[in-house]
Amino acid sequence: SSSCSAEEKVRTAIVRHMAHLLLPESRLLFDQGVDLLPDEQRAEIIALNDRYRLRMRDILAEGVAEGEFQQQPAPDFAALLLLGMVNWTQRWFRPDGGMSVDEVSESICNLFLDGYAAIPANSAK
Repeated sequence: SSSCSAEEKVRTAIVRHMAHLLLPESRLLFDQGVDLLPDEQRAEIIALNDRYRLRMRDILAEGVAEGEFQQQPAPDFAALLLLGMVNWTQRWFRPDGGMSVDEVSESICNLFLDGYAAIPANSAK
């Protein structure tokens, strides 16, 4: 909803993204690669990925405009960084490992959002 802060929207998106990303069927697609899909399905997935990335960019730009996030890196690059961090978890995450999906999601959110948070004007860097 529009009453949520950009930070809350990012956190919600990441938690949902991680829950979906680490499903067995999602892991299979990642392992096999989108390139092996028929052209029509591949184009559909690429279009969905693009829309998702642009939506994340828009949320980050909203946060910049509201003073929640820094102006650098730019929202489109920040979205690529964040989604790269999230998507790479498929390479190393193990359900029987030391962290749950929720713990990994929280760690990613904290790392990204703490690093991207706006620095108060009266603070020394």
